[in-house]
Amino acid sequence: MKILRFKTFDFQAFKNAYAKRCDEQRDTRKVFENELARANAADFVEMGLMTQEELVEMPVLGESDALVIRKTIRMTQSDARLMEKATYLMDEVIYRFILYARNDPDVTGKAIMNARIMKDVLGRDYKPILEAFGDLNYTKCDETYESSTAKAYVVVDGFVETDCPPEIERKIQEYQQKTKELLTVARKDYQIRTLTRLMRQQDPGATVEQAASFLKRYTAGLNKIKIADETGLNKAIPKLKAKAEKELNDKGEHKDPESIRIYYDALSRTLREDKDIYVIDTQGRMYHFLTGLKRELKDYLTIDYSLDCKNSHPLLFNYIIFVSKHCGPRDAYEISSRMKDIAPLVNSMDALGEYHYVGKSVRNLLISSGIKEAPLAVFTDDELKYIYETTNGVFWDNICREHPEYDRSDIKQKMFAEVFYSNTTRLVYKEYGKMFKDRYPNVYREIVRWKTPGKYYDIQRYLDDNGVYAKKPTASLSVALMSLESRIFRSVLASLYRKRYYAVHIHDCIVIPETGNTHQPTREEVERLLMKEYAKYGLVPTLKAE
Repeated sequence: MKILRFKTFDFQAFKNAYAKRCDEQRDTRKVFENELARANAADFVEMGLMTQEELVEMPVLGESDALVIRKTIRMTQSDARLMEKATYLMDEVIYRFILYARNDPDVTGKAIMNARIMKDVLGRDYKPILEAFGDLNYTKCDETYESSTAKAYVVVDGFVETDCPPEIERKIQEYQQKTKELLTVARKDYQIRTLTRLMRQQDPGATVEQAASFLKRYTAGLNKIKIADETGLNKAIPKLKAKAEKELNDKGEHKDPESIRIYYDALSRTLREDKDIYVIDTQGRMYHFLTGLKRELKDYLTIDYSLDCKNSHPLLFNYIIFVSKHCGPRDAYEISSRMKDIAPLVNSMDALGEYHYVGKSVRNLLISSGIKEAPLAVFTDDELKYIYETTNGVFWDNICREHPEYDRSDIKQKMFAEVFYSNTTRLVYKEYGKMFKDRYPNVYREIVRWKTPGKYYDIQRYLDDNGVYAKKPTASLSVALMSLESRIFRSVLASLYRKRYYAVHIHDCIVIPETGNTHQPTREEVERLLMKEYAKYGLVPTLKAE
């Protein structure tokens, strides 16, 4: 059995740091229980089971009343037992740190450790052990991670993979199995509660049972995706490992290549195990083994087909533009639909080298196609150009064509970082942000408004009405777009599940697994469902089948 441990781990130094942390603990259980009793008593008063006078007479304890006990967290007396716990936590922290992004080894990791679960597995001992790791600079706490029930840790010391000492192997396996069982229960409970809340934003009558049923069907769909070509997969993974290491070297990054190997080893195991949803975030985005999976590996899985929405988030911003112009879904849908109809004419202009006039031409072509001038009057030429390009799925294509000196993946990454999801409105040192503003000045102005939603009643009302809550005001746009995308695809999946089809999604893409049954949704059927759902928001996407 292999385990991961810190590269410079020294048991004696760790034991000393652990003992010091145990000495610093204090037990204030007496105060806590008093506060809990008063809270319960307040409920009893409301229910008429207790008088207000009785509540007032209850004692109020403070810190001075706490029952202070030195070494409340009793030190593990046995070095062998302490080594078991430390070894288990080391391996768990490092493994979670490496696999944090699951399918993107380039992302800096963090190990999220749930306090209640760690306590159930190791007892109260878990806390001074983790603190000792930090004191010895093996890890550091990630202060950006916000949670009342968990903390996130970053591994700052190197790590190595080594053989587990035989005498503690059985105990480590017991800890790992118990952790897995507790995590599964906690994750399912959290996912059901989160999904219920999200479903009730669309349908106040949605029930916990409906959320549980949705998740059951979703998990069943994930487990229909298996390895179709074992030989091809085994050949592809080493090539991807080598490619990832080369990319890190080319970028001059000093990331430990061992983490890449461990990541792909874990991925290989995941493809062969029972599959589940890892996380459902507050916007409703679901993360699982397919999320971010390298395109090359999907070819070796039992996937019948997938339908992907081209330039998804830029397209969704059309809805934000329509709302800001008070353009209702019916008028918005008519404009979007006609954008598809005039595409051949715009392409002809492009062939004649007149594409730079497309903004004015789109307006005239829409009017010629039957759209009344009044609904179009509220849109500027650059807004119509933006809506045309995103509706027809050529947003990224046109930018790349006009700037062949830039790599397509860099343009997408930098455009999101500097425009849609930027935390500032300043364009200093933002080459791609300036490029976007030059192309679509009024679209960019609307994006800037979303960086300070509190200043604008219409934006704040949109966020409140749609249950969109961002930790930072500047992140409101990104959260709103992710929330809208999740809502659309969740509705499409629910429609498929009502027909007893197997399906999952990857953010902006519906994935249909091969099941070996004749009861399969056709591409046309899934496409109709997607178009119908987008139409509710006045949008007409361009879909790509794979």
